[in-house]
Amino acid sequence: MRTKSLQLAGRALALGAFAVSTAIAGNASADTCAAFAKTVVVVGSSAVSSFMTPLGNALANHVDENNDPDPINVLYQSPGSCTGATFVVSPASTGNTTGDVTYYTGSASATCTLAANTKVDIGISDVFAASCGFDGLPSKVKEFRGPVQSMTFAASSASQTRTMSAEAAYLALGVGDTTAGFPFPDLNKIWVRDQSSGTQQMIAHAINVPANAFISNHSTNAAGIITGLQASSSLDPADTDATFGILGMDAIRGNTANDIVPLAYQHYGQECGFWPSTTQATAPFDMQNTRDGHYFIQGPIHMFTKVNNAGEPANENAKILIDYLTGAADPDFDLIALEAAKSIVPDCAMHVTRDEEAGPFMSYQAPRSCDCKWLAAVGADLPDECTTCDTNEDCTDSARPQCNYGFCEVQ
Repeated sequence: MRTKSLQLAGRALALGAFAVSTAIAGNASADTCAAFAKTVVVVGSSAVSSFMTPLGNALANHVDENNDPDPINVLYQSPGSCTGATFVVSPASTGNTTGDVTYYTGSASATCTLAANTKVDIGISDVFAASCGFDGLPSKVKEFRGPVQSMTFAASSASQTRTMSAEAAYLALGVGDTTAGFPFPDLNKIWVRDQSSGTQQMIAHAINVPANAFISNHSTNAAGIITGLQASSSLDPADTDATFGILGMDAIRGNTANDIVPLAYQHYGQECGFWPSTTQATAPFDMQNTRDGHYFIQGPIHMFTKVNNAGEPANENAKILIDYLTGAADPDFDLIALEAAKSIVPDCAMHVTRDEEAGPFMSYQAPRSCDCKWLAAVGADLPDECTTCDTNEDCTDSARPQCNYGFCEVQ
Protein backbone atom coordinates (compact mmCIF):
# COMPACT_ATOMS: atom_id res chain seq x y z
CA MET A 1 0.00 0.00 0.00
CA ARG A 2 1.16 3.53 -0.72
CA THR A 3 0.25 6.64 1.22
CA LYS A 4 0.45 10.26 0.15
CA SER A 5 3.00 12.40 1.97
CA LEU A 6 2.97 16.07 2.82
CA GLN A 7 5.35 17.95 0.51
CA LEU A 8 7.94 20.23 2.07
CA ALA A 9 10.65 22.15 0.30
CA GLY A 10 14.17 21.04 1.13
CA ARG A 11 17.72 22.09 0.44
CA ALA A 12 20.75 19.98 -0.35
CA LEU A 13 23.45 19.68 2.26
CA ALA A 14 26.84 18.19 1.45
CA LEU A 15 28.00 15.31 3.55
CA GLY A 16 31.12 15.95 5.58
CA ALA A 17 33.75 13.58 6.86
CA PHE A 18 33.69 12.67 10.48
CA ALA A 19 35.97 10.90 12.91
CA VAL A 20 35.02 7.63 14.53
CA SER A 21 36.14 6.79 18.04
CA THR A 22 37.30 3.24 18.59
CA ALA A 23 37.06 3.31 22.36
CA ILE A 24 34.38 1.30 24.13
CA ALA A 25 33.38 2.90 27.41
CA GLY A 26 32.21 0.89 30.36
CA ASN A 27 33.31 -0.58 33.62
CA ALA A 28 33.99 -4.24 34.19
CA SER A 29 30.96 -5.44 36.12
CA ALA A 30 30.69 -9.15 35.35
CA ASP A 31 32.72 -12.27 36.06
CA THR A 32 35.89 -12.75 34.04
CA CYS A 33 35.25 -14.71 30.84
CA ALA A 34 36.15 -18.38 30.90
CA ALA A 35 38.99 -19.69 28.75
CA PHE A 36 36.74 -20.94 25.95
CA ALA A 37 38.37 -23.44 23.58
CA LYS A 38 37.03 -21.78 20.43
CA THR A 39 35.78 -18.21 20.17
CA VAL A 40 34.77 -15.63 17.61
CA VAL A 41 34.73 -12.02 18.81
CA VAL A 42 32.11 -9.85 17.10
CA VAL A 43 31.94 -6.08 17.70
CA GLY A 44 29.69 -3.45 16.13
CA SER A 45 26.04 -3.05 15.24
CA SER A 46 23.45 -3.25 17.99
CA ALA A 47 20.78 -4.08 15.39
CA VAL A 48 22.08 -7.62 14.96
CA SER A 49 21.55 -8.31 18.66
CA SER A 50 17.97 -9.35 17.85
CA PHE A 51 19.20 -12.55 16.23
CA MET A 52 22.65 -12.89 17.77
CA THR A 53 21.24 -14.92 20.69
CA PRO A 54 19.81 -17.78 18.58
CA LEU A 55 22.84 -17.64 16.30
CA GLY A 56 25.26 -17.65 19.25
CA ASN A 57 23.39 -20.53 20.86
CA ALA A 58 23.48 -22.47 17.59
CA LEU A 59 27.26 -22.06 17.43
CA ALA A 60 27.59 -23.05 21.10
CA ASN A 61 25.87 -26.30 20.07
CA HIS A 62 28.04 -26.67 16.95
CA VAL A 63 29.17 -30.18 15.98
CA ASP A 64 32.03 -31.22 13.72
CA GLU A 65 31.96 -33.36 10.57
CA ASN A 66 31.83 -36.49 12.76
CA ASN A 67 28.83 -35.12 14.63
CA ASP A 68 30.92 -34.69 17.76
CA PRO A 69 30.40 -31.60 19.97
CA ASP A 70 32.56 -28.74 18.72
CA PRO A 71 31.25 -25.62 20.52
CA ILE A 72 32.19 -22.16 19.28
CA ASN A 73 31.54 -19.33 21.73
CA VAL A 74 30.53 -16.00 20.25
CA LEU A 75 31.66 -12.99 22.30
CA TYR A 76 29.62 -9.96 21.24
CA GLN A 77 29.85 -6.23 21.94
CA SER A 78 27.50 -3.68 20.38
CA PRO A 79 28.99 -0.16 20.61
CA GLY A 80 27.77 0.75 17.10
CA SER A 81 28.40 -0.09 13.47
CA CYS A 82 31.27 2.29 12.75
CA THR A 83 33.06 1.47 15.99
CA GLY A 84 32.93 -2.21 15.08
CA ALA A 85 34.15 -1.61 11.54
CA THR A 86 37.05 0.48 12.85
CA PHE A 87 38.53 -2.42 14.83
CA VAL A 88 39.07 -4.40 11.63
CA VAL A 89 39.27 -1.82 8.84
CA SER A 90 41.35 1.00 10.34
CA PRO A 91 45.14 0.58 9.97
CA ALA A 92 45.50 2.76 13.07
CA SER A 93 43.50 0.40 15.27
CA THR A 94 45.17 -2.30 17.35
CA GLY A 95 42.21 -4.51 16.53
CA ASN A 96 41.80 -5.36 20.20
CA THR A 97 38.84 -4.82 22.48
CA THR A 98 38.28 -5.14 26.20
CA GLY A 99 35.45 -4.83 28.73
CA ASP A 100 32.13 -6.65 28.99
CA VAL A 101 30.84 -8.98 26.28
CA THR A 102 27.74 -11.08 25.81
CA TYR A 103 28.33 -14.78 25.26
CA TYR A 104 26.00 -17.70 24.58
CA THR A 105 25.70 -20.98 26.46
CA GLY A 106 23.72 -23.01 23.92
CA SER A 107 20.37 -22.15 25.50
CA ALA A 108 20.72 -18.58 26.80
CA SER A 109 22.95 -15.51 26.88
CA ALA A 110 25.15 -14.19 29.69
CA THR A 111 27.73 -11.48 30.32
CA CYS A 112 31.39 -11.75 31.21
CA THR A 113 34.43 -9.45 31.25
CA LEU A 114 37.39 -10.05 28.98
CA ALA A 115 40.50 -10.83 31.01
CA ALA A 116 42.75 -8.87 28.64
CA ASN A 117 42.77 -7.03 25.33
CA THR A 118 41.21 -9.45 22.86
CA LYS A 119 41.49 -9.52 19.08
CA VAL A 120 38.26 -8.62 17.23
CA ASP A 121 37.49 -11.25 14.58
CA ILE A 122 34.48 -9.60 12.90
CA GLY A 123 33.53 -5.94 12.76
CA ILE A 124 29.81 -6.01 12.02
CA SER A 125 28.14 -2.94 10.56
CA ASP A 126 24.76 -1.86 9.21
CA VAL A 127 26.50 0.43 6.72
CA PHE A 128 29.27 0.40 4.13
CA ALA A 129 32.83 1.11 5.24
CA ALA A 130 32.76 4.39 3.30
CA SER A 131 29.89 5.57 5.51
CA CYS A 132 32.25 5.25 8.47
CA GLY A 133 34.90 7.38 6.78
CA PHE A 134 37.05 4.61 5.25
CA ASP A 135 38.33 4.94 1.69
CA GLY A 136 38.51 1.29 0.71
CA LEU A 137 39.60 -1.80 2.63
CA PRO A 138 43.12 -2.96 3.50
CA SER A 139 44.44 -5.77 1.30
CA LYS A 140 43.93 -8.47 3.92
CA VAL A 141 40.43 -7.34 4.97
CA LYS A 142 37.30 -8.49 3.17
CA GLU A 143 33.63 -7.57 3.41
CA PHE A 144 30.95 -10.27 3.52
CA ARG A 145 27.33 -9.20 3.18
CA GLY A 146 24.47 -10.66 5.14
CA PRO A 147 20.70 -10.05 5.32
CA VAL A 148 19.12 -6.67 4.54
CA GLN A 149 17.83 -4.30 7.21
CA SER A 150 15.34 -1.44 6.82
CA MET A 151 15.86 1.71 8.89
CA THR A 152 12.76 3.76 9.61
CA PHE A 153 11.27 6.89 10.99
CA ALA A 154 8.98 5.64 13.74
CA ALA A 155 6.17 6.94 15.92
CA SER A 156 3.68 5.87 18.56
CA SER A 157 0.74 3.95 17.14
CA ALA A 158 -1.40 6.68 18.76
CA SER A 159 0.10 9.25 16.40
CA GLN A 160 -1.88 10.40 13.38
CA THR A 161 1.37 11.00 11.48
CA ARG A 162 1.76 8.22 8.94
CA THR A 163 4.44 9.46 6.51
CA MET A 164 7.84 11.14 6.57
CA SER A 165 9.24 12.73 3.44
CA ALA A 166 12.97 13.18 2.90
CA GLU A 167 12.37 16.94 2.74
CA ALA A 168 10.54 16.98 6.09
CA ALA A 169 13.25 14.83 7.70
CA TYR A 170 15.92 17.19 6.34
CA LEU A 171 14.19 20.22 7.81
CA ALA A 172 13.56 18.53 11.16
CA LEU A 173 16.96 16.87 11.67
CA GLY A 174 19.24 19.09 9.61
CA VAL A 175 17.77 22.54 10.13
CA GLY A 176 15.68 22.29 13.30
CA ASP A 177 12.79 24.07 11.60
CA THR A 178 10.53 25.95 14.03
CA THR A 179 8.39 27.55 11.33
CA ALA A 180 4.73 27.92 12.19
CA GLY A 181 2.81 25.03 10.71
CA PHE A 182 5.85 22.75 10.41
CA PRO A 183 4.79 19.40 11.91
CA PHE A 184 8.04 18.66 13.79
CA PRO A 185 9.14 21.94 15.45
CA ASP A 186 10.08 20.70 18.94
CA LEU A 187 13.53 19.13 19.49
CA ASN A 188 12.23 17.58 22.73
CA LYS A 189 9.97 15.38 20.62
CA ILE A 190 12.67 14.04 18.27
CA TRP A 191 14.61 10.91 19.26
CA VAL A 192 17.83 9.88 17.51
CA ARG A 193 20.91 7.64 17.98
CA ASP A 194 24.52 8.85 17.45
CA GLN A 195 26.99 9.09 14.59
CA SER A 196 28.45 5.60 15.16
CA SER A 197 25.00 4.04 14.84
CA GLY A 198 24.27 2.28 11.57
CA THR A 199 20.63 3.32 11.86
CA GLN A 200 21.62 6.98 11.99
CA GLN A 201 24.29 6.60 9.31
CA MET A 202 21.93 4.97 6.83
CA ILE A 203 19.19 7.56 7.39
CA ALA A 204 21.77 10.37 7.21
CA HIS A 205 22.90 9.30 3.74
CA ALA A 206 19.30 9.08 2.57
CA ILE A 207 18.19 12.56 3.70
CA ASN A 208 21.54 14.36 3.09
CA VAL A 209 22.20 15.38 6.69
CA PRO A 210 25.56 14.28 8.19
CA ALA A 211 25.10 11.68 10.92
CA ASN A 212 27.10 13.80 13.38
CA ALA A 213 24.85 16.82 12.78
CA PHE A 214 21.38 15.50 13.62
CA ILE A 215 19.46 18.11 15.63
CA SER A 216 17.62 16.67 18.63
CA ASN A 217 17.51 16.94 22.40
CA HIS A 218 17.46 13.15 22.76
CA SER A 219 20.33 10.87 21.66
CA THR A 220 19.98 7.35 23.04
CA ASN A 221 19.83 3.67 22.12
CA ALA A 222 16.93 1.86 20.46
CA ALA A 223 15.34 0.93 23.79
CA GLY A 224 15.47 4.56 24.91
CA ILE A 225 13.85 5.72 21.68
CA ILE A 226 11.04 3.20 22.07
CA THR A 227 10.44 4.38 25.64
CA GLY A 228 10.36 8.01 24.48
CA LEU A 229 7.89 7.27 21.70
CA GLN A 230 5.69 5.24 24.02
CA ALA A 231 5.56 8.15 26.48
CA SER A 232 4.38 10.47 23.71
CA SER A 233 1.07 8.60 23.48
CA SER A 234 -0.04 10.25 26.74
CA LEU A 235 0.56 13.76 25.39
CA ASP A 236 -1.98 16.00 23.72
CA PRO A 237 -2.75 14.67 20.22
CA ALA A 238 -0.85 17.51 18.55
CA ASP A 239 2.24 16.72 20.61
CA THR A 240 1.93 13.00 19.95
CA ASP A 241 1.71 13.71 16.22
CA ALA A 242 4.86 15.87 16.40
CA THR A 243 6.97 13.12 18.04
CA PHE A 244 9.12 10.71 16.04
CA GLY A 245 12.33 8.71 16.33
CA ILE A 246 14.62 6.56 14.20
CA LEU A 247 14.62 2.76 14.55
CA GLY A 248 15.46 -0.35 12.60
CA MET A 249 12.50 -2.54 11.69
CA ASP A 250 14.00 -5.27 13.86
CA ALA A 251 13.68 -3.00 16.92
CA ILE A 252 10.05 -2.23 16.07
CA ARG A 253 9.25 -5.93 15.67
CA GLY A 254 11.10 -6.72 18.89
CA ASN A 255 8.89 -4.31 20.87
CA THR A 256 6.43 -6.75 22.42
CA ALA A 257 4.00 -3.94 23.33
CA ASN A 258 3.37 -3.48 19.58
CA ASP A 259 2.70 0.23 20.10
CA ILE A 260 5.45 1.64 17.85
CA VAL A 261 4.98 1.77 14.08
CA PRO A 262 7.16 2.68 11.09
CA LEU A 263 6.25 5.76 9.08
CA ALA A 264 6.00 5.45 5.32
CA TYR A 265 9.09 7.07 3.84
CA GLN A 266 8.95 9.19 0.67
CA HIS A 267 12.42 9.65 -0.78
CA TYR A 268 13.51 12.61 -2.91
CA GLY A 269 11.81 12.28 -6.30
CA GLN A 270 9.20 9.75 -5.17
CA GLU A 271 5.55 10.74 -5.51
CA CYS A 272 4.37 8.91 -2.41
CA GLY A 273 5.64 7.16 0.69
CA PHE A 274 6.23 3.46 1.22
CA TRP A 275 6.36 1.32 4.32
CA PRO A 276 8.97 -1.44 4.37
CA SER A 277 6.10 -3.94 4.04
CA THR A 278 2.86 -3.67 2.10
CA THR A 279 1.11 -2.78 5.39
CA GLN A 280 2.24 -0.53 8.21
CA ALA A 281 1.83 -2.61 11.34
CA THR A 282 -0.19 -5.74 10.63
CA ALA A 283 0.83 -9.23 9.57
CA PRO A 284 2.12 -10.51 7.32
CA PHE A 285 5.29 -8.40 7.51
CA ASP A 286 6.29 -9.37 3.98
CA MET A 287 8.88 -6.56 3.57
CA GLN A 288 7.82 -6.41 -0.07
CA ASN A 289 8.67 -2.73 -0.55
CA THR A 290 12.14 -3.39 0.82
CA ARG A 291 12.59 -6.48 -1.34
CA ASP A 292 11.70 -4.71 -4.59
CA GLY A 293 13.36 -1.35 -3.86
CA HIS A 294 10.33 0.89 -3.31
CA TYR A 295 11.43 1.44 0.29
CA PHE A 296 14.65 3.42 0.04
CA ILE A 297 16.38 3.32 3.46
CA GLN A 298 17.79 -0.18 3.49
CA GLY A 299 21.06 -2.06 3.25
CA PRO A 300 22.80 -5.35 4.01
CA ILE A 301 24.68 -6.25 7.15
CA HIS A 302 28.41 -5.85 6.45
CA MET A 303 30.86 -8.25 8.11
CA PHE A 304 34.50 -7.13 7.95
CA THR A 305 37.19 -9.66 8.80
CA LYS A 306 40.85 -10.42 8.16
CA VAL A 307 41.37 -12.95 5.36
CA ASN A 308 44.14 -15.28 4.19
CA ASN A 309 45.77 -15.36 0.76
CA ALA A 310 42.80 -17.35 -0.60
CA GLY A 311 40.36 -14.63 0.48
CA GLU A 312 38.82 -16.80 3.20
CA PRO A 313 38.43 -15.57 6.81
CA ALA A 314 41.72 -16.06 8.62
CA ASN A 315 39.84 -17.23 11.71
CA GLU A 316 38.02 -20.43 10.79
CA ASN A 317 35.45 -19.80 13.54
CA ALA A 318 34.68 -16.42 11.97
CA LYS A 319 34.10 -18.20 8.67
CA ILE A 320 31.57 -20.52 10.28
CA LEU A 321 29.64 -17.59 11.79
CA ILE A 322 29.70 -15.72 8.47
CA ASP A 323 28.46 -18.85 6.69
CA TYR A 324 25.54 -19.00 9.11
CA LEU A 325 24.62 -15.35 8.47
CA THR A 326 24.86 -15.71 4.70
CA GLY A 327 22.83 -18.93 4.69
CA ALA A 328 25.75 -21.05 3.50
CA ALA A 329 25.95 -23.29 6.59
CA ASP A 330 23.84 -25.73 8.60
CA PRO A 331 20.58 -26.45 6.74
CA ASP A 332 19.00 -27.39 10.07
CA PHE A 333 19.38 -23.82 11.32
CA ASP A 334 16.33 -22.00 9.93
CA LEU A 335 17.86 -18.57 9.42
CA ILE A 336 15.04 -17.47 7.10
CA ALA A 337 12.35 -18.06 9.74
CA LEU A 338 14.48 -16.27 12.32
CA GLU A 339 14.96 -13.27 10.04
CA ALA A 340 11.28 -13.21 9.11
CA ALA A 341 10.37 -12.82 12.78
CA LYS A 342 12.66 -9.76 12.95
CA SER A 343 11.68 -8.22 9.57
CA ILE A 344 15.25 -8.65 8.34
CA VAL A 345 15.34 -9.92 4.75
CA PRO A 346 17.74 -12.70 3.71
CA ASP A 347 19.75 -12.07 0.56
CA CYS A 348 17.98 -14.96 -1.16
CA ALA A 349 14.62 -13.11 -0.95
CA MET A 350 15.90 -9.79 -2.32
CA HIS A 351 15.30 -8.50 -5.87
CA VAL A 352 17.41 -5.33 -5.66
CA THR A 353 20.91 -4.55 -4.46
CA ARG A 354 23.21 -1.53 -4.27
CA ASP A 355 26.96 -0.95 -4.06
CA GLU A 356 27.02 2.22 -1.97
CA GLU A 357 25.04 3.83 0.82
CA ALA A 358 21.82 5.32 -0.55
CA GLY A 359 23.09 4.51 -4.04
CA PRO A 360 20.97 3.48 -7.02
CA PHE A 361 19.24 0.12 -6.87
CA MET A 362 20.18 -2.58 -9.34
CA SER A 363 18.02 -5.55 -10.29
CA TYR A 364 19.13 -8.66 -8.45
CA GLN A 365 18.48 -12.38 -8.33
CA ALA A 366 20.21 -14.37 -5.60
CA PRO A 367 22.30 -17.39 -6.68
CA ARG A 368 19.99 -19.54 -4.55
CA SER A 369 16.58 -17.89 -4.33
CA CYS A 370 14.07 -18.35 -1.50
CA ASP A 371 11.03 -16.24 -2.39
CA CYS A 372 8.54 -18.97 -1.51
CA LYS A 373 10.26 -19.96 1.72
CA TRP A 374 10.30 -16.27 2.74
CA LEU A 375 6.57 -15.82 2.04
CA ALA A 376 5.79 -18.99 3.98
CA ALA A 377 7.97 -17.82 6.88
CA VAL A 378 6.14 -14.47 7.18
CA GLY A 379 2.73 -16.13 6.88
CA ALA A 380 1.79 -14.59 3.52
CA ASP A 381 -0.49 -16.28 0.99
CA LEU A 382 1.65 -18.32 -1.39
CA PRO A 383 1.22 -17.77 -5.14
CA ASP A 384 0.36 -20.77 -7.27
CA GLU A 385 3.93 -21.07 -8.56
CA CYS A 386 5.19 -21.81 -5.04
CA THR A 387 4.97 -25.59 -5.30
CA THR A 388 6.59 -27.79 -2.67
CA CYS A 389 9.41 -30.19 -3.46
CA ASP A 390 11.95 -32.58 -2.00
CA THR A 391 14.40 -32.65 -4.92
CA ASN A 392 14.96 -30.83 -8.23
CA GLU A 393 13.14 -33.65 -9.99
CA ASP A 394 9.91 -32.52 -8.32
CA CYS A 395 10.18 -29.11 -10.05
CA THR A 396 8.70 -29.72 -13.49
CA ASP A 397 8.11 -26.05 -14.41
CA SER A 398 11.11 -24.95 -16.51
CA ALA A 399 10.77 -21.43 -15.07
CA ARG A 400 11.26 -22.76 -11.51
CA PRO A 401 13.59 -25.77 -11.81
CA GLN A 402 15.45 -25.54 -8.51
CA CYS A 403 14.29 -27.08 -5.22
CA ASN A 404 15.39 -24.69 -2.46
CA TYR A 405 14.21 -24.82 1.15
CA GLY A 406 11.31 -27.11 0.20
CA PHE A 407 9.96 -24.99 -2.69
CA CYS A 408 10.54 -24.80 -6.44
CA GLU A 409 12.46 -21.60 -7.16
CA VAL A 410 13.87 -19.72 -10.15
CA GLN A 411 17.47 -20.68 -9.33
